[in-house]
Amino acid sequence: MLDAAEQYSREAFPSAKEFLRRLYDFEIYHRKTAPWNPVCVTGLPGGGKTSIFVAATRLLEDDTVNAGAGHVLPLLGFRHLTIEDERSELGILRRTCWAFNRQWSGTTSSAHEKTRLKEDDGFPMRDLKRARDTTALVGFRSGCCGVMVDEMQYMTQSTTANTLVTKSLLELSYLRFPFFFAANFNLVAKLLARPPQDRDRLLSNPVVVLPDTVATEISETAWKNYIRECKRVAGGVLDFDVDKDAESLVRYTFGLRRKFVIIIKSAYGRAREAGRFAAGMSDIEEAYKSTAYYTHRKDVESLIAMETSGKKEQKEFVCPIEVDSTEAMARHRMAQEEQGRAVAEQMVIDSLSPAGRLAYQQAGGPKPDAGEKSKGSGRVKTPVSSSSLLAGSDQFHRKRK
Repeated sequence: MLDAAEQYSREAFPSAKEFLRRLYDFEIYHRKTAPWNPVCVTGLPGGGKTSIFVAATRLLEDDTVNAGAGHVLPLLGFRHLTIEDERSELGILRRTCWAFNRQWSGTTSSAHEKTRLKEDDGFPMRDLKRARDTTALVGFRSGCCGVMVDEMQYMTQSTTANTLVTKSLLELSYLRFPFFFAANFNLVAKLLARPPQDRDRLLSNPVVVLPDTVATEISETAWKNYIRECKRVAGGVLDFDVDKDAESLVRYTFGLRRKFVIIIKSAYGRAREAGRFAAGMSDIEEAYKSTAYYTHRKDVESLIAMETSGKKEQKEFVCPIEVDSTEAMARHRMAQEEQGRAVAEQMVIDSLSPAGRLAYQQAGGPKPDAGEKSKGSGRVKTPVSSSSLLAGSDQFHRKRK
């Protein structure tokens, strides 16, 4: 992202004199500039796409620049737009134009901003070309070096959404700024089904954000750094060993950071209910089995099953773009090894006597899921005999009387 912003800035603003010349003759300059091919950032829900965009807005702070001849103009960094309820190309362009007009950085999705959007005058809401030209001019004048578009999945809920999303993305690329957009796997699959000219323009630079894992050294380091930072920010209310428990935490969350945040919040709540001020791995395990984490647990189990078997059963979890084969093989191998360990552990548990199973649980072994019946806890069946049949008949007739 920074490389793209630097390349664009060097080409668009080579000097103050050239900048002013292009600003006052913008239509000619804009026509000569080729549209920017966007970067599609895709990944599983909760994998960190939005977090990447939010973090990028903090890298380049807004400022002002003296362009000479009394022109003190804003100098904007990245702009992060959340589409949410926009349902037209004009609406998206207007929201983008407002983002360029803002004198502070950050994500443009607040209620205050939506109110101002309705109150602003002068933006051409009936002419798409004029709206695009106005937005491009305001963005160039503001020195913006990149646009990031998020939450586009809400535009894909109607029968005509595929065309609308494609047109909206192309309109934003015509602004001639470095352009990044987040897309879930379903949206990417729909874009792949578009004609070749649309695919070439919108999916020529895909970036797949993979969930963290301990299968590769780079990803393991990133995962440990993340949970270590979460533990530090939590201020002592999380009690686990990052290096020792990193693999277990991957199993409970599939390395998805949103699910990690959800499970540690649930685990801390359970610890406080028990009168403790810190949540450990036993609390996280209980949170994993809880009703509150049910949908997340089903997602994790489905993802692990798909990674182990290689079957692509749930399309919303299948990346339509092939990922690096080395990374995929490492994840598959780790999932199979984990499955083998889980089967072996369950076989040992099943072979224990009730007393041995209780001692195993007291020593820190996993407890059975809620509602799971332990062996020997069911109703004891007695052999059928003539005396038992007669006794049952007598009991039935007494109840009828």
